[in-house]
Amino acid sequence: MLKAFEVSKDENLESFGRLLWQRKISHVIHDTGETWLVAVARPDQVSETLHLYRQWQAGEVQVSEQDSADVSSYFSGAEVIINLSRAFMRAPLTLGLITICLVLFLLTYMLGNTALFNAL
Repeated sequence: MLKAFEVSKDENLESFGRLLWQRKISHVIHDTGETWLVAVARPDQVSETLHLYRQWQAGEVQVSEQDSADVSSYFSGAEVIINLSRAFMRAPLTLGLITICLVLFLLTYMLGNTALFNAL
């Protein structure tokens, strides 16, 4: 997590946290003793979160009354596949080992107790 900003403990960040949730910004609000520390997951969200906080303080942006806690809106199947393929392209050895394990699993499952199975 990356530090976005700190504010006084006098500030009530409950509705701001809800606003971040509604904007699909993964965040954590830490109690550091004297201040609240707002941290976000991605570097590109740091400035966005600070800008959103300033707008929220000025009353320019409001928290929606309708809660958007629907998990399916956070994870799209296509996005997951794209992110997995990007991760595997950065680690081809891992992709190769996973593929070999899957092929061996399918072979042992389909062939059962045969000579090839016993040889493995």
